[in-house]
Amino acid sequence: MNKHNNNIFCEYTIKSWEDCSRLFKYLTNWVFRGQANSSWPLQTTLERGVKINNSDIRNIPKIEKTIIEKFKRSISNYIEKLPDKDDTLEWISLMQHHGAPTRLLDFSYSYYVALYFSIEQALQESAVFCLNKDLLHNEGLKTEKWRGLEDDFSFGTRKHCNSVLNEQTLSPLVMLVEPYNLHERLSKQQGLFAIPFEGHQSFEYNLSLTVNKSQKN
Repeated sequence: MNKHNNNIFCEYTIKSWEDCSRLFKYLTNWVFRGQANSSWPLQTTLERGVKINNSDIRNIPKIEKTIIEKFKRSISNYIEKLPDKDDTLEWISLMQHHGAPTRLLDFSYSYYVALYFSIEQALQESAVFCLNKDLLHNEGLKTEKWRGLEDDFSFGTRKHCNSVLNEQTLSPLVMLVEPYNLHERLSKQQGLFAIPFEGHQSFEYNLSLTVNKSQKN
């Protein structure tokens, strides 16, 4: 990311493996995402699909609801044990696993996994995005408490995540969460998801306002 607001977001160019190894030693309790092209934004498959089809990004919540309902009706023919009907996080995690567009963005606890995905199919300069897990949690909690959250410990839980996903259009925020059922891909990749609260806006807009509240209206 470009430098922005006193290095809340910053960009660092790696010139050697030693340089890379040295940097990652300082990034404890961060999460990582590798992308094969450094010019690609942080963008969910749902957001990307809407843009490819020249649809209005503000229609994402409506589109998301339709996709989830269609997936629920079709997947029952192929999978015996399905999530509870109201467990939206588990449903969209299953959708992500099967390649359906969702509001989830894959991250990993392992920078080695992220490095692999950044260079596996790279034909030009690739990138690893790194998010400070504690910063996102602490700043997100402040926002949710301002919105009326009474139980600090509920923030970031799967139950809280489901309320966010069902609401679809809360204040701009990004939350990191693991689904209860870690399917094979998530388990092998030490994976978790980043979820934007405000479905009408881009992932990067949600992320920016998570750590820089001065931009909020």
